[in-house]
Amino acid sequence: MRPVIRLAPLAMLALSLLGLAPSVLEAQTAQITAQAGVGAQVAVTGQQNLTFGAGLFPGVARTISPRLSATAARFFLSGAGGDEVNITVNAPSQLTGPGPGLLIDTWRYCWANTNAQAGCTEAAFTTLPLVRFLAANGEMYVWVGATARPTASQLAGTYTGNIELVAAYTGN
Repeated sequence: MRPVIRLAPLAMLALSLLGLAPSVLEAQTAQITAQAGVGAQVAVTGQQNLTFGAGLFPGVARTISPRLSATAARFFLSGAGGDEVNITVNAPSQLTGPGPGLLIDTWRYCWANTNAQAGCTEAAFTTLPLVRFLAANGEMYVWVGATARPTASQLAGTYTGNIELVAAYTGN
C-alpha cells in the first residue's frame, strides 16, 4: 500500500505558483462593438420678416397677429419626421433706429405642422419653450407677431431688431 501524502495549504500554494499543481481554468473573453448614428440637427429657416409697415404713427400702437396677419414673421423647421423638438424664441423688447428705441411687447407665436397659418395654435411667449413633435414629413412652421408702441415723440425712420428661433431635438 502506498502512503498518501497530504500537503499543507502553504505547500499547495507554492506548488501552484511553480506551475506544478493542477491549473485553474483560464477566463474567456469576447468583444462587441458599440455604435450610434447621429443625425443632423433640426434645421431652422427664417422665411419671412415681421413687418409693422411704414405707416406707424407716433403714439399709435400696431399689433401683428401671428395667426392672422400676412406680415407676421415665419420660421420653417425641418428634421426627422415624428421627432420631438424644444423651441424657444428670443425677441427684442425694442427696435433700434434713428431715435430712442421703438417699444415692442405682447410677443405671441403660433405653430402648425403644415403651412396653414390660419389653423395654427397661438400662445404668448410666456408659454415657451414649446415642446412639440415634427410632422411625419419632418416639417413644422412657427409664426411670430407682437405689438409696436411708438411714443408720441418717436422719431421718424426705420427701426429694426432680430428675432431668433432656437430648435433642438429632445431625444423623445
